Amino acid sequence: MPVWSSAAHWLETLAAALRTPQGEELRAAAKVSADTLIDVAAADARAADSRTGRGVTTAHETVAKALGCSAKTVQRARTLLEALGFACTVVPGRYLTTQERAAARAHHGGDQRRMASERALLVPRSLSNVHLPRRGSLTSPLPSRSDLPKRADARAGAASRQATKRKIPRRCAPRPPIGVQRLAADLAQRLPWLARGHIGSLCRTLVALGLDDTGWSAHDVIDMLDRRNITLGLYEPYPGSQRDPLALFAHQVRAALPDVDEPPRLRRGREAAARAAERARARAEREAEDARLAAERNDPVIQARIAETKRRMREQLAAARQQARYRR
Repeated sequence: MPVWSSAAHWLETLAAALRTPQGEELRAAAKVSADTLIDVAAADARAADSRTGRGVTTAHETVAKALGCSAKTVQRARTLLEALGFACTVVPGRYLTTQERAAARAHHGGDQRRMASERALLVPRSLSNVHLPRRGSLTSPLPSRSDLPKRADARAGAASRQATKRKIPRRCAPRPPIGVQRLAADLAQRLPWLARGHIGSLCRTLVALGLDDTGWSAHDVIDMLDRRNITLGLYEPYPGSQRDPLALFAHQVRAALPDVDEPPRLRRGREAAARAAERARARAEREAEDARLAAERNDPVIQARIAETKRRMREQLAAARQQARYRR
């Protein structure tokens, strides 16, 4: 499966394909406006891996809520992207099995019933030789539909690049640890606005805060922030009213962490290990007591002593009864 060169290049090539007769015909048949298609495509590009264009797992409802449209509109736009050859479904979405739901609940503490489809964004081979501007750095913002260059501007940019042979080295940030990636994915599922730009930004924030799924689950992080806000009498602001929800999240977590003596998941693991050790100790004591009693039952000397003790007790009881009859 081919990978894209950059998100900006992919969006620009898509805009050029929409201006072709075939693109206009497919768009009209899908009943999706060009503006809506570009908005949905930009949302998918922000959710994709910046190097490959793969790993788009946002649900129709999530994108629809962010764009202010219906989930059906997002579904039609994504179907049109696949018809144009700019996307493909790698793994179709489905409902989770009972075992998978239990595993998901144990992992992030939420009730997950469905798994979203995984999509990949790509450029059709027939359009791969279109002259477009060189891709920018991985951290460059994605263009809006009003900022997309015209075809003539793209050709002029390609001609000017041929005259400049100097290459600018690219710097690739190291991939975050897998524990950070898993925690970021869980948080993005519970709080989608934290990965509004790209989930890599959330991963870098978690690395800076020192959080990963070894000591934290998404539920633990959210519960920590809720308890802090309740204690301080603060209200949870609506994400849409925040210019940078990820920065607000980082500020609140950084302020709440000093009050946490031990990461919750590590604490639960330690307490579970202590309870298991206590149960093992009690079980060992019971087994030792059972073994001692079994040994006594099988020891003839001890059994003889027990029989002698019983005999004396019966004699004493009989003598006491005899004396009681004489007193009467």
